[in-house]
Order: sequence, then structure tokens, then C-alpha cells
Amino acid sequence: MLINISLDFQARQMKKLQIVEQMISRHEASLTKAHQQLADDQEQYDAHTQKSNVFSRNIPDTTKWMFGQYLRRIQTNEK
Repeated sequence: MLINISLDFQARQMKKLQIVEQMISRHEASLTKAHQQLADDQEQYDAHTQKSNVFSRNIPDTTKWMFGQYLRRIQTNEK
């Protein structure tokens, strides 16, 4: 009788363990997918940043200075 109860308990524990292992594997797959998406997003961001930095480097410093003065004048007039 005691052996029967022990075997039943072990069977239930094994079933619970299988369920937990399935949950872990699903979460691992989800994390892997999220990690890949994050890496893809980072690549796109880096590519965009590189393009925008090239654009800003091609603008002459005087133009940047004039635009900055224009923005300051607008902000001063709004106050």
C-alpha cells in the first residue's frame, strides 16, 4: 500500500516536472525571438544613425550656426 502511494506521488511529480520543462522551453523560444528582434532593431537604428550623421557632417558649419541663431531667436520671441 505504501509503495503504491509512493509510486503515485512520483508519477504526479514527474508530470509536474514535464509541464514545467515545457513552459521553460516555450519561454526560451520566446526570449530567443525577442532577442533576435532586438538585434534587428539595433541594426536598423545603427544604420539610420550612421546615415543621419553623414548628413549632418555634410552641412557647413556656418549653416548650422545660422540655423541655431534662427532657433534661438524663435525661442526668445516665444517667451
